[in-house]
Amino acid sequence: MSRSGAAPGVPVSPARDRRLSAAWRRLKAWVTKRGRAPAADEVFQSYLHWREACEELSTAYERWVDCAPGQRILAFHAYRAALDREERLAQLHADLAAAA
Repeated sequence: MSRSGAAPGVPVSPARDRRLSAAWRRLKAWVTKRGRAPAADEVFQSYLHWREACEELSTAYERWVDCAPGQRILAFHAYRAALDREERLAQLHADLAAAA
């Protein structure tokens, strides 16, 4: 996979990539701005958000696999968006847990 999270050969919209990067920068800035180790409740909340993203990813995958042929492209893009979100929340949770 490329740095943007897209599979090789799958085009990524520059606008989508910018939105994801901007959201990630805001999350990282929020964590960094705190200037202290995250409290246990913050780590736990990040875990819950990540697990929620995992469930959404699983649902998106099931929809992609089970969809009608005419809906596959749209379902695949929804799956990729869910995968990107899960990856970013997993990284945020790992960063918070490591700082705790």
